[in-house]
Amino acid sequence: MFTVIYNVKTRYLVLPRLFTFAFLFLPFAFTACGPSRAAVVSADATAGYCAVCKMQVKRDEAWAAEIYYSDGKKMIFKSPAHLLEFYLAPAKFEAPDAQKDRANITRIVVKDYQTGKPIDARAASFVMNSKVEGEMGPDFVPFDSRQAAEKFVRENRGSIVTLNEVTLDMVQSLRKK
Repeated sequence: MFTVIYNVKTRYLVLPRLFTFAFLFLPFAFTACGPSRAAVVSADATAGYCAVCKMQVKRDEAWAAEIYYSDGKKMIFKSPAHLLEFYLAPAKFEAPDAQKDRANITRIVVKDYQTGKPIDARAASFVMNSKVEGEMGPDFVPFDSRQAAEKFVRENRGSIVTLNEVTLDMVQSLRKK
């Protein structure tokens, strides 16, 4: 433990320092031992951590987006913009190689802005640079139909793109706003 010190003044200084260390600093050492923030979860998971922002995200959140893989796993993202950033530049993020390979993707799911229902991102129309922001700031607003996206643009500005038209430059410029 510690050496007994015969000087009474010194002994009283050692004990408060020991208690300060034990009760103030040791609890922080144990907080790093919590659950891992792995972005890859089983396909039936209802929550996970976004690979882009590292925040916890639940599947039923309004702006949540998901990528499903052939190995029975998926990644959940805090927003469509985060999903697109990972989709376009997976090497920038921590994820197994299987999740970085587009050939392993079976489904990409975003939520229709009007209905909140899950839709196929490969068939969706996304509105970017509109007046409407997502929970994480400027975002790609997904719609099930091009007609719904066009109506939204008339009311809220922006431009319509499909998944195949989105570039990393678009995502990065949107995220800087």
